[in-house]
Amino acid sequence: MNKVVRIIDLSCSTAHPWQWLKLLHDFHGRQGGPPEVRLTVVHDDNDYLANMRILLSNEADKLKIPFQFSSVIGRLETLDLSNLRNTLDIKYGEAIAISCSLQMHRLLVVDDKVSCSGIGQLQKMANIAQLNQMASSVYSPASTLNYPQTPSPQCKMPKLLATFLSAVRALKPNIMLVMEQDANHNALLFCDRFAEALNYYAALFDSFHAVVAANPRRADERSRVERMILGEEIKNILLCEGVYRHERHERLSQWAMHMDRSGFDHVPLSFRAIWEGNQKLMSFGLNGCQSKVENDCLLLCWGSRHLYSISAWRPHKGSTSGSREHMLVQPQRQIIG
Repeated sequence: MNKVVRIIDLSCSTAHPWQWLKLLHDFHGRQGGPPEVRLTVVHDDNDYLANMRILLSNEADKLKIPFQFSSVIGRLETLDLSNLRNTLDIKYGEAIAISCSLQMHRLLVVDDKVSCSGIGQLQKMANIAQLNQMASSVYSPASTLNYPQTPSPQCKMPKLLATFLSAVRALKPNIMLVMEQDANHNALLFCDRFAEALNYYAALFDSFHAVVAANPRRADERSRVERMILGEEIKNILLCEGVYRHERHERLSQWAMHMDRSGFDHVPLSFRAIWEGNQKLMSFGLNGCQSKVENDCLLLCWGSRHLYSISAWRPHKGSTSGSREHMLVQPQRQIIG
């Protein structure tokens, strides 16, 4: 086992210490003793980082685990990617694990008017026509669900995402864990985004209702999350365009293509990791939540609606064959109902 493990938490505003508390306890119980753990967290709230440092450092002291906490103030899209190793203060010889939760879609931001030749003006005209139709007395917003869904534009990978993944690949991480909303909110046409968002967030709100039904004391927390986080996401998806629209959620198959094109291989999640994730869901009272394993990745669902995907990756090792084809042909396995 490596003597030094460097963990990079790129989850920014969604970063939370509980997963690292659990990891410290897992390391504590390992045969042969724990490694030295160096955790680097990227976040834009200095006070939050200070509290996180105190909590994790105190727990590491109790467990007698060598532990270092470092932080980088900022967001994923504002990191200096020209020398990511220096930005994150990563030393050579460390075993590197990267966690990025609900952030990479922000790197898909492009100016839609110029990202795909000839599409920008048509998109603008179609969006205006659809908004006028929805506002008329003849059509209701629900009628937009009858429109055929168009996929996200298959243009070249956005420069910011390509630069980020290239910088990450240069670090040669042992593992990179990615969690993203599993929805197609990156379509060019407003109507497509509206229909997808309507179904996606309806399912998400239903799951929140189930949590509060099982834990009534969390009603205020639910209200804050819906208003301050989900409400802002919905507004950004529906009301913003171009570089101002940063909530560009995509499906697992699309992320697989991005990762494959950037030189990453898919790594199957372990059975234990999937089982522990399911147990955590059950602890929140989410009995209606389903967990599916698709191509050795985890999909969290509410009913038949996919909500989140969790996948693991590492840089290619001398092979030009990618993970995309593998992920598109493997069958699904349902874990819990």
